[in-house]
This record gives sequence, C-alpha cells and structure tokens, in this order.
Amino acid sequence: MPEVETIQAKENPEKTKDNRGFFVINMDRNTSEVVLEHHLPDGRLTKVIRGKNAKSIYDTVIRQGLISRFETAANLGSELEKAVVALRNNLTYVQETELPMMTSTRQQEIPAVHNTKVPDATEPRSPRRELKEGIVQNRQQKKKYRQILTQIRVDSFFA
Repeated sequence: MPEVETIQAKENPEKTKDNRGFFVINMDRNTSEVVLEHHLPDGRLTKVIRGKNAKSIYDTVIRQGLISRFETAANLGSELEKAVVALRNNLTYVQETELPMMTSTRQQEIPAVHNTKVPDATEPRSPRRELKEGIVQNRQQKKKYRQILTQIRVDSFFA
C-alpha cells in the first residue's frame, strides 16, 4: 500500500478577493430566514437571496454564477452555516467572527427553581426533567431551560 502524505492544515495569510464580488449575510428573524446580499466589487447590490438553510442558499449562488474562487465558496458555506445556527438558537451573528456560544450546563449555573412539586430524590435534577414534570413555573425559567437544552444539542453536534 503506498504511503499517503499527511499535511498540517493552516490558513492562507492572503485574503484574495473574488472578481465577481462579495457577500453580506443578514438574518430576518420575522421570517426565520438568512438573507444573503451579493455586491459587485464596486459595492453595487446585484441580488438578494433568502433561505432557511445554508445549502439552498449556496446552491442558488452557484447556479447564479456569483463566485469564481474556491476560497469564496468555502468561506461562504461556513458563514451561511454559522448564520443558520445563530438564527435557530437566537444568537447574535456577526459576519467573519465566532458565534457567541453558551457554555454547557455543567459549567453554567442553573437558576433557582421554586418547586410546587417535590422531585424524586433518587433521580438527579436536570433542565429537561424539570420542564417535563412542570417543576419550572415561570416563563423566564422555562425559556432559560429551553435555551440550555438547545445549546446542549448544538454542543453535542459540534463535539
């Protein structure tokens, strides 16, 4: 069996601009869509593409012939996916920056709960269990616990 070369990945220090233009990514929380604007190199807006997932948006970009460089395509796919994750998890999205991810529940202090039900002492308390059993009473606590559970799903997806 021939030996395969292993190459250490590293970022390209040069930022090469695509001669077909650049993209600006926004989110429309009212429609739960990512909004992609394509601008020519001189800054003129040429197209607005809306979609609910990254693949449908970048497939449309490719069909429209809006990119000419692999680096642009790779960066666009990554940024669109970040925007979709931010939109679905109610996070702030800023293009070309890391997402502000919440810490896991093991590191995060869970707010105190006023119990109207007595939880089973043999089973450890968890946000999922407390939501299911109706132990959490007020809306703010329910919202916070749902955010924690969503973040756990996101963390396990990226693990």
